[in-house]
Amino acid sequence: MTATIDPEELYYQMVADAEERGLIVDDDADEQLAEAARAQAAAHNKHVCTACNRARPHEQLHDRTCRACRAAEIHAETAYNLRDVEEQIAQLEARRDELLRRLD
Repeated sequence: MTATIDPEELYYQMVADAEERGLIVDDDADEQLAEAARAQAAAHNKHVCTACNRARPHEQLHDRTCRACRAAEIHAETAYNLRDVEEQIAQLEARRDELLRRLD
């Protein structure tokens, strides 16, 4: 299930709701409903995290990613970088040990 709103689906739902209430949707009203659906969907979708696909209406998203998902990304990047640094340390220690053996 997606948290994003499809403007076309919203438009059809709005038309169906209007007709269900006995309203006649003429060309002008149709265009207004379409524009309202696009605007409402855009306003909602800008608060949907692209990583977890959850709506975060009260959260400022960074690159369309919520704080929890961004924290998970940073954690994964840090873990990857840590493994790289640990590998470099091991290589440097091996090189140091080799140089110390040569000095003896």
